Amino acid sequence: MVLKNETRRTKQEEQAWCADFLRIQAVLTTGSVATELTQNILLGLI
Repeated sequence: MVLKNETRRTKQEEQAWCADFLRIQAVLTTGSVATELTQNILLGLI
């Protein structure tokens, strides 16, 4: 099954989304450990 073009994201859009997510995560988390864990998880998904 082929995904519609609207549902596909370019690599640049994926990176922009990840950057936004990390910024939000950094604001919400008080410790650097949680942020580091989140980054490791996201890097594993890319």
